Amino acid sequence: MAQELIWTEDVGGYRFDMAAETRVLFNDYPQLDGNSFFVSTHDPLNVHGNTHGLPKGYLPLLPNYVANCIQDSIESFTSKAYWRKVPDGPNDAFDLNVVVLIPTLQSDLPERERERHFRDFFVLNHEAGHLLLPWSIEDNLKPYPFSECLADAFATIRAIQKFGADDPIFAKLSASRSLAFIASGDYKHLTSPVTAAIMADAQTRDFSNLTPDETLRLAKGYAMAFTPVQSELNRAITDYSAVAAYVKQTPDFDKMRLLHLTATSCLATANQFSFMLGATSFQPLLHPQGALLKEEKMILSPHDRDQLIDVFAARARDFRLHNFAAQLEENKSGMLPPKTQKALPYKATPLLNGPKA
Repeated sequence: MAQELIWTEDVGGYRFDMAAETRVLFNDYPQLDGNSFFVSTHDPLNVHGNTHGLPKGYLPLLPNYVANCIQDSIESFTSKAYWRKVPDGPNDAFDLNVVVLIPTLQSDLPERERERHFRDFFVLNHEAGHLLLPWSIEDNLKPYPFSECLADAFATIRAIQKFGADDPIFAKLSASRSLAFIASGDYKHLTSPVTAAIMADAQTRDFSNLTPDETLRLAKGYAMAFTPVQSELNRAITDYSAVAAYVKQTPDFDKMRLLHLTATSCLATANQFSFMLGATSFQPLLHPQGALLKEEKMILSPHDRDQLIDVFAARARDFRLHNFAAQLEENKSGMLPPKTQKALPYKATPLLNGPKA
């Protein structure tokens, strides 16, 4: 009798493993080993880290401190990095670090499920970046998003080193940061100018052979160079005020109305920084695979996608952003392999004319 075959379908490739990824971090950055602990809210009793760096008298207090960090992270519903100085003798202290990861929820959408593992890797490295690139005295003059730009720069380079630079998910991450700012006016996590610069350079620069210390230095260099200044932030808040007002006044907002307002504000601004934020938020939607918004898949027809790309690319050239315009135009139907030019299953409302009444 023939042996029954077992088929295993790997639809996403990478699978996030908390234990494995924390081991990599400890190996690459020994300064974390012995005083840094990583824990997931899905497995709060399994703390990843070694206690050999702790003063003996503090070891019994560690479980309570970790539990308090987990509780705070859950209450704020966000992954966080915690650090504090703990006394070690009359004249000395040591750093005690805890990172709490809130894993991405599982989804019935295959695309979202694939991205879940990538996102958990990115968030873990983002929080580790806060520990490895802490806010320092000389950084006090930087605007508020600087610390988040440091962490996202580190996580982006680490992700490129692991996954390569061509995955569309990088554009989605950058777009989500931009759209979150546009829809709220809160720039705490507006890191997309920094990550966009890294992704642009990654097309011609090999980050794979960087040492861990070189990775840290490069991440800080990008954050120093591309974190937006306060005047740019203020101008963008003004340019997208209609979008933020609509979202604030309409808790159950219509996604097409949100996109239409964003596109209108983006194409109307005379400011290059504001334009790039809006255009960045649209990049995933202009990709042939479409985008997810509020858990709904949105794919434009080739005609509507080409029309939007033409408008955004023309405006980009007005700002002398020729490389960005060319990047957008790579998604036009005439530039795609034949198999991607068939009719798509979902046709969004044309954004240039606004949502239907």
